Amino acid sequence: MRIVKGRYKFLYVVAFLLGLGALTEVFQRAGIPGAVDWVGALGFALLTVIAVRIFRVPEEDVAAPRPLWRMTGRPTAGFLLGGLNALSAATVIWALVYSRVVERPSVVAASFPGSGLTVQIVSVVVEAALAVLYLRSSFRLARRVPAPSWVR
Repeated sequence: MRIVKGRYKFLYVVAFLLGLGALTEVFQRAGIPGAVDWVGALGFALLTVIAVRIFRVPEEDVAAPRPLWRMTGRPTAGFLLGGLNALSAATVIWALVYSRVVERPSVVAASFPGSGLTVQIVSVVVEAALAVLYLRSSFRLARRVPAPSWVR
C-alpha cells in the first residue's frame, strides 16, 4: 500500500494517533500508567517508520520499494521534519537539565506528567535519531534532485 495524496496522508496520521489515544486510554483504565508513557514514546516512532515506508510524492515510483536511506520525497520536507524532531529532543533535554540544575523537579513533572526518567531518555534518543535520519536524507536528496524552477 502506498499513499500519494496529501489528504489521505493526513487521514492516516489522524487515524494512527486516535488509535494510540485509544490504546493509552485502555492502559489507563486497566491501571497500567507506566505503559501509557511507553505507548507515547514508542508509538510516535512506529508512526514515523510506517509513514516513511508508505508515503510517496507523485514523482516517485509507487511500485518500487523506497531506498532505506530515503525518509521523504523532497528535501524540504525532511529538513522541516528533522528540525522539528531536533527541537523536540532539545526541549526535553533542556527540561531535564533545568530541573536538575535548579533543583525543581516540578518542571519535569509538569512537562511530562507521570513519566519516568527512562521513558524521557528513550524519547530523546528516538527524537534525535529521527532528526539525524531526516536531515541526512534531505542533504542526500538535495544533492541528487535539482531544485524546482520556482526556487532558483
